[in-house]
Amino acid sequence: MELVHEIIDNLLESLPDGVFLVTPDNVLQRATPMLCSMSGYPEGELRGRSIDTLLADLTPLERLWAQPPSGLKSVSELETNLFTAAGGKLPVSFTGTLITDREGAVSGALCILRDISERKWAYQAIRASHKELHQIFHSAAGGMRVISLDYEVLRANDKFVAMAGGSLADMVGRKCWETFPGDCCRTRRCPIELVRQGAAHLEMEVEKTRADGGSFPCYLTVTPYHGEAGELLGIIEDFRDISERRRTEAALQKSEEYFQDLVENSLAGLLILRHDQVVYCNPELERMFGKLPDAFHLVDFAGLHDNDREKVRLFLQRVGAGANRTLETDFRFFPFGQEGKRAAMKWVYCRGRRVEYQGSEALFLSVMDITRAKELENLVRIHDKMSSLGRVAAGIAHEIRNPLSGINIYLGTLKKIWQRQENLGMVEPILGQIEAASDRIEAVIRRVMDFSKPTEPRYTKTSINQPIDNAIRLCSSSLRKRAIRIVRDLAPDLPENYLDPHLIEQVLMNLINNASEAMARTSGDKVLRITSRFAYHRIRVTVSDSGPGIDPSLHDKIFDPFYTTKDDGTGIGLSLCHRIVADHAGSLGVAAGSLGGAEFTIDLPLDRRALPRPDSNQQSAP
Repeated sequence: MELVHEIIDNLLESLPDGVFLVTPDNVLQRATPMLCSMSGYPEGELRGRSIDTLLADLTPLERLWAQPPSGLKSVSELETNLFTAAGGKLPVSFTGTLITDREGAVSGALCILRDISERKWAYQAIRASHKELHQIFHSAAGGMRVISLDYEVLRANDKFVAMAGGSLADMVGRKCWETFPGDCCRTRRCPIELVRQGAAHLEMEVEKTRADGGSFPCYLTVTPYHGEAGELLGIIEDFRDISERRRTEAALQKSEEYFQDLVENSLAGLLILRHDQVVYCNPELERMFGKLPDAFHLVDFAGLHDNDREKVRLFLQRVGAGANRTLETDFRFFPFGQEGKRAAMKWVYCRGRRVEYQGSEALFLSVMDITRAKELENLVRIHDKMSSLGRVAAGIAHEIRNPLSGINIYLGTLKKIWQRQENLGMVEPILGQIEAASDRIEAVIRRVMDFSKPTEPRYTKTSINQPIDNAIRLCSSSLRKRAIRIVRDLAPDLPENYLDPHLIEQVLMNLINNASEAMARTSGDKVLRITSRFAYHRIRVTVSDSGPGIDPSLHDKIFDPFYTTKDDGTGIGLSLCHRIVADHAGSLGVAAGSLGGAEFTIDLPLDRRALPRPDSNQQSAP
């Protein structure tokens, strides 16, 4: 018997759980070392104590005592808490067996307490994970449902119910195609069939029908789900309503078609070049230039006007160096017609910008045919020249009449000498005077012809003083008739700059005539002062008068086309002057002058080709 007890003691002490013996009056008789370790009490301290020292709840033990004699005489896996010596609680499971003597009387109970704190933590973690998955499932952006391999709906989230229509109770347990039919149901595109064939993930666009009969497009993502052993159990479907995306795509497609129509029918020629290769040109550009080769470099274009080739080269160079900046220029060229023959010359206005095209840098050119505008501008320029000549016509006639009168006098004298046959030695000097008078007339006529003849703009290196002198000579007679004193203050050592002498002469004649007409309405000393200077790499010319001046409120208006303050004015003179100066990459402005009247200022760069073409509506700063 002692050996049996020894074996039992060794067995109890080797158990991984806490074991104790308790009497029917709930007094501890024995506690194993593991129970002492679990509770934190020394091994001998528990003997003789009440069981409520260890158990927070005596209900499991009371249920054990209440077992009928003929029953199982045990209880198992009842959850309770074990008090620790430190005052804490340890979750445990309670298993107990009654101990009876030979007569069947209960003499005590053998109880086992198993630490279930890790199991409780795992259970709580599982519950939390399940709750989290439930929240994720029901808060997903799309409508989600779970389908078994026999096509039954196992569960669905709120978004799916709202998307499909109806109620969750109407969906769960029914076939998937009954609650949310679509174009892939019961076909070879069925997601379940594709997953059965080995698809690990599916994405597709499908048409689905709601409970009310309305259909709409969906983007469907399908993921298979498996059991613990890896067996396929079903699929999880995630539906996204893409109706709005489809409408946006349709609107975008319509917008692209509209934009394509605008580009294809644009009045401007559009060209995109990448590495000197034509990647796009619209019909208008082909109408202007003819059929372009695949490799195209504008500077090397055979039809480009020779006088504009350098300007175009500098323009393309500036566009290539500029970041997100639009530059502009104009140039002439001869398009190639049929059989490679040159057609009539065209003027075009060109804007250029660096852009990104299909992931790499490209050059975008917008080209507008301004040939007709240039022709009209030339007609306006000729009209303005004739108008300027008309205003000085009386002075020109006076310059011609005086030498003509002299010629007539000398001819009368020659006639008398011939008739009398005396003083023959005077014939040669008289002929010299007639020749000199004729030369003066020819010089006047040449100046008028040079000024009035229509020519293409021709920019050459010239001193600005040359067109200033020519304009003063043409206007000098009319200025003298109006008793206007001319003050010439021209710098003698000005550097030459690129300009068209005839166009600059036209500008100066217009400004001189305007000043002359303004001073004709005033009394007192009438002075017209013209200066030329060089500073900050620019040529500056000023035309000042002692007239009544111009109201400051009109300074921004007088350069507008057809704006005039004269009763008989056309309003094109100053506008044309402003355009000519702008074409020279310069500026023309007006301010109050030191003589009391208006002062017009012309600023010109030394080389117009090296500068971007300015906005023709921009005036110079005073």
